[in-house]
Amino acid sequence: MALKIDIIEPGGEDSVVVDLEQRVDKQQRVTVGRPRGKGFPHHIPFRKAIGMISAIQMTLEIRGEGETQELWVRDGGYRDEEWRASTNKTRLNADFIAPTQWHPLRVGDVLRIGSPQNFELAQFAIRYPTSETASGTISGSATTSFGAVEVWNAESILNDHKGVLLLRKVSNGPGLIVEKLDYLAEEILGGQPGDLINLAGRILLESFVNERDELLSHISLTEKQMTPVTGIYTGMTHQLNLVLDCKYIDNHKCFLGYVKPVIKPVTQPVDEPEDRNWKDELAHAFGQLAKDKPVLFVVGLIVFLGLSLVLYLLVN
Repeated sequence: MALKIDIIEPGGEDSVVVDLEQRVDKQQRVTVGRPRGKGFPHHIPFRKAIGMISAIQMTLEIRGEGETQELWVRDGGYRDEEWRASTNKTRLNADFIAPTQWHPLRVGDVLRIGSPQNFELAQFAIRYPTSETASGTISGSATTSFGAVEVWNAESILNDHKGVLLLRKVSNGPGLIVEKLDYLAEEILGGQPGDLINLAGRILLESFVNERDELLSHISLTEKQMTPVTGIYTGMTHQLNLVLDCKYIDNHKCFLGYVKPVIKPVTQPVDEPEDRNWKDELAHAFGQLAKDKPVLFVVGLIVFLGLSLVLYLLVN
């Protein structure tokens, strides 16, 4: 079983599929980062790398054999016989990974570099699509029908404020393949213009959210009920409202996804009381004291009057 990854760089059409078993060293490891020259056969470079990408941004490791093979990742790598973290860190889907431990990858996972707000770095990514084909295409349940595409296109036109996705089941797992998505969906999911659209058919919906198990349950419930089901998820840059709907189109089961950012409610400003001068404030304080603690107020008033009388006699 061959393990392959997609190397994504600015301009999604430039994605390259790499067969890892042809690149790993004796420890079954390969590094990824800036170009390092011909003397590093076990290094996969980003061809358009910029200075913010480390020479060794991350290290990939194959574990197991045959059907039990797994792919693991760790931020940074060995340099001068010492493990060094990358400069801008590595993200597995939406979460930063620590350089002190290895993390397993699952089909559909996406590795990115640096903060989601850094749009230059956001265009560089590694996708772990599948081990089945050299093209990196995830195996789906069936070919998407023309009728399904027509339905998706119509829904995209009708929904001005939601991104619309056409999805289909993965044949060897519980996930959903993103078969089609419009420009609004691409923007909401955090992709650069054209990046995700050019990769349609090779990415899983689960790779865009943190709560993967919840999403898989969401998919299962939608398929069972055959009615729209809503879920809230943490995306790469913000929370997402995702509605999934399962339909039969041209005798094939497919899913439509409707995604929009979660907008937090605007809190209304609290009306502040009008400004009062010091005389009003003093009168209000005395009135409150007389109401809450009348005995203390009377004692205080007597003391105040006594002191005032003594002061008057001393002055005169």
